[in-house]
Amino acid sequence: MEFESVEEALEFLLDVNHQENDMKVATVNPDGTRSNFKKATLEDYKESNREAVYALCDMLGLEKVYLDRWEAERVGGK
Repeated sequence: MEFESVEEALEFLLDVNHQENDMKVATVNPDGTRSNFKKATLEDYKESNREAVYALCDMLGLEKVYLDRWEAERVGGK
């Protein structure tokens, strides 16, 4: 997920997390193609949020925020 600006990423987060939002995600077939859309699960929302936060961290020069957490999780911490 790529954004052109911090503002765009924040707008995405506000939109996707709005109570009235009914996010749909594409089903990925075994061959990698996408087809039918389904209602997003909680995990889909979490993934969208996480990717947007990572992009924000990158744009703000704060990659350390998520890299440290990722490393801690990888080795069994946090």
